[in-house]
Amino acid sequence: MLPLPSNSVLGCRYRILRSLGDGGFGQTFLAEDLKYPFQPQCVVKRLLPQSQNPSLLEITRRLFQKEIEVLKELGKHDRIPELLDSFEENGEFYLVQQYIDGEDLEGKIVGLNESETIYLIREVLEILEFVHGKSVIHRDIKPSNVIRRRHDDKLVVIDFGAVKQINSPSVIPSKKSVSVAVGTPGYMPSEQAGGRPRYNSDIYATGMLGIYALTGIQPGEIPRDENTGELIWRESVRCPLSQQFEAVLKKMVRDHFSLRYQTVTEVLKDLKDLNEIPRTVVRESDSDPIPPTVISDPHPLPSEELTLQDWLKKSILWIFLLITGGGSIIVLSFMSFKLPQASPVTATRGLYLLPRVVQGVQEGCCGTS
Repeated sequence: MLPLPSNSVLGCRYRILRSLGDGGFGQTFLAEDLKYPFQPQCVVKRLLPQSQNPSLLEITRRLFQKEIEVLKELGKHDRIPELLDSFEENGEFYLVQQYIDGEDLEGKIVGLNESETIYLIREVLEILEFVHGKSVIHRDIKPSNVIRRRHDDKLVVIDFGAVKQINSPSVIPSKKSVSVAVGTPGYMPSEQAGGRPRYNSDIYATGMLGIYALTGIQPGEIPRDENTGELIWRESVRCPLSQQFEAVLKKMVRDHFSLRYQTVTEVLKDLKDLNEIPRTVVRESDSDPIPPTVISDPHPLPSEELTLQDWLKKSILWIFLLITGGGSIIVLSFMSFKLPQASPVTATRGLYLLPRVVQGVQEGCCGTS
């Protein structure tokens, strides 16, 4: 497949700016839409069928239309690129999708700690939960297919393999069914490599994304146990790792699909139970701050109780002076003494005690007369 030169115009509308990628099944370009005055950027995916045989071309065309409908549904999610257009030109098929301004995660997630890795995995799984709900398997979750959107820092999953699917040799009629593996070695589990992907094949790939973030080792370079076939990665983790999160990751990347998590919802539940999502903690502390004194000292401050005690001590002193002959001036001084302000609880206690004090004062007055 020959590359499209820059400034080529497709469909009398999309001007090619530069190549974004070139694979065995198609090419991807950054383009601008000439239909609008401000010429917004978009992504154009080009498919060149393997054969121009009329019957095979018709099969490819039908599959292409089917995939268009799927991509339209997926594009309703705010973290999946929207399908903007599709067309056929000179025996080639084109998809036009929303351009996501941001950077992919390739080489940018190595060295994450546990909490950051949990958050990363959770973001990807939330998108996959929607995708699987539309009866679609992504098949190629990896760092270069996950973009951190610039304007809101959200993750966006791209490249749903539509071009790869419709260009697969399995569309060629034959007596024997042919299955073609779509995916990336290391991120692709054994059943997917055999051409039989399942929903939890995406879970496996997402788990490998997390292991790559924690270890910095490319998934294809991680050794396996010779007896069980399971990955040996724990010793390569660069940061403290809890046993609980380790167990979740191990279950996500079990070699046999039957031993893995069966649904994304199950994984999300276990991640939620870990209660280690850093942004959730920040939001809670920001919205409901707790004074440090309450956290550091669980005992209540006794200021109000001491105020009442001081008042009682002073009252007893005045009573003693009154009984011993302090005279009417002292009585007047005591009656003008102002009860200090207190909380409702302290004030209530004061009301219970005050009649007894007054009664004592009155008895003292009578006794001295």
